[in-house]
Amino acid sequence: MSLHPDPEYDAQLSRTLIAAHAEAADLGQAIAIASRVAPGDNDGWFTEWSAAAGREVAAAEDAEAKGHPVSARQAFLRASEYARQAVFFTRRDLDDERLQSGYRLHRDAFRRAVPHLAHEVVAAEIAHPAGGRMGAYLVLAPGEGPRGLVLAPCGYDSTAEAGWVATGYMAARRGHHVLLWDGPGQGGMLYEQRIPMAPDFETTTRAVVDWAAARPEVDPDRIVMVGRSFAGYLAPRGAA
Repeated sequence: MSLHPDPEYDAQLSRTLIAAHAEAADLGQAIAIASRVAPGDNDGWFTEWSAAAGREVAAAEDAEAKGHPVSARQAFLRASEYARQAVFFTRRDLDDERLQSGYRLHRDAFRRAVPHLAHEVVAAEIAHPAGGRMGAYLVLAPGEGPRGLVLAPCGYDSTAEAGWVATGYMAARRGHHVLLWDGPGQGGMLYEQRIPMAPDFETTTRAVVDWAAARPEVDPDRIVMVGRSFAGYLAPRGAA
């Protein structure tokens, strides 16, 4: 069933609706936001979603000030997802200020949600052998001793922060550590460092695995990789 007459908007809206499972969207709210945009109006798409993201940041800050961490977490996660959605159709031009400001809002809102998550999160940067640094989040499941690790590379148009919604929260709830990161052509490596996607994802995977295996929380013999969307190609390539 389509919820928007524009097929591209409808497809992207479905991604945000799925994010409700990770507390990163409200179903009625998301449908209402999208419904205010006419088919083909990419500028309107950005305006409506970015305005909604701003409102969620304000709600999260108010919840924090009043000592309501759950409400703060959920609002920051919604802000992050709505900001990601806002910039989806602006990515044709890396110099578009809407993309740059929207990406920063997406990233920063997620980072502000992190202290309110039920899991410890280690934010890091991993050096890429070909140059640049990969922004990463190691989400630690509770428990003592080294644990298994799920590697969750980004898809074609995703980010490390969006990886929490796509894969991270599911793995963490099941007692696994999970590592989310931006590779070349993804998230901050593309938008800020201007490093494009490269075909040799095994180079990226090697650097990430070496970094993760050196962490005391990780059992290096229990590392798996899960690839969704375009990462369905990147993950097998990296593993092979």
